[in-house]
Amino acid sequence: EVAYEIFPKSVEQFQNNSAEQKTYVREILTYGPVTKKYLKGISNPNYKYKILPKEYNFFTDNFIFEDKIIYISYKTLSAVVIENQDIANTQKQAFEIMWDHLIFGLKK
Repeated sequence: EVAYEIFPKSVEQFQNNSAEQKTYVREILTYGPVTKKYLKGISNPNYKYKILPKEYNFFTDNFIFEDKIIYISYKTLSAVVIENQDIANTQKQAFEIMWDHLIFGLKK
């Protein structure tokens, strides 16, 4: 949500590129007013999302791919990249646990 407010064109470009490349994307979002607007702009048929319950919040954007994890703080405009297969696998498992237990979503 914060990324979309700060960098709307970058987020839109990422979504467009992922749609063009037919990239499978899953995202866990925080509940908030910008989330619905953000979701309306997604045209990737391979995009799936779930939304955290209102009482929870993520304070960073987190990306996991291959053996990398990227944490981005928009509050401080900083990022950390970790390149380690074991750490990436652990975070992938944590994501899967959250994904499997979240049922809440918004209608587009």
